[in-house]
Amino acid sequence: MICLPNPTVSPYTDFSSDKDMSTTFTDYLETLPEKELRRAEVLRYTESLVNALIENYRMYSAKSHRNAIAENGIVDESYVSWHQEQLDKIREGTYDYRMNFYIVESRKFLRIEQETGVNHDGSVKQKSIHAFVDKNTGEVYKSASWKSPAKGVRYNLLDKKSREECYRRADWAGSYLYK
Repeated sequence: MICLPNPTVSPYTDFSSDKDMSTTFTDYLETLPEKELRRAEVLRYTESLVNALIENYRMYSAKSHRNAIAENGIVDESYVSWHQEQLDKIREGTYDYRMNFYIVESRKFLRIEQETGVNHDGSVKQKSIHAFVDKNTGEVYKSASWKSPAKGVRYNLLDKKSREECYRRADWAGSYLYK
């Protein structure tokens, strides 16, 4: 049996009203600036999270050198002067932390990447993904791999209470991302 198209109904007939289509498109246009504002807000909060991670690593470095002076002074005095030099560099702002965090934008997420150490030729020793932030919702995820986040939202940067807790608990090693 062969089916022929019904000549009284055009295949190009739009079954939705023009009013519904224009309203939907108008709504889309009205929400577009709001969506872009929300994305800019998420980016700003993500930059603040990166700054919190960098500051946490700086505090960790200073604490490590202070602890090394206190503990190694008894065992080997030769290390004390080196650690004191490092603390002086931290105070002067010339210390090379050899750790960096930065944001890389992908299609759906802002990835917080972490670089660790530097080789003698200046190249980076190791890179990893610290966390993922959804560009539209501000949800923060622990990374499962280079390309995907782990299941389960850890924080929401658009929620003030959640964001403040995230900043307060943020640490360079990522322990704040575990449930």
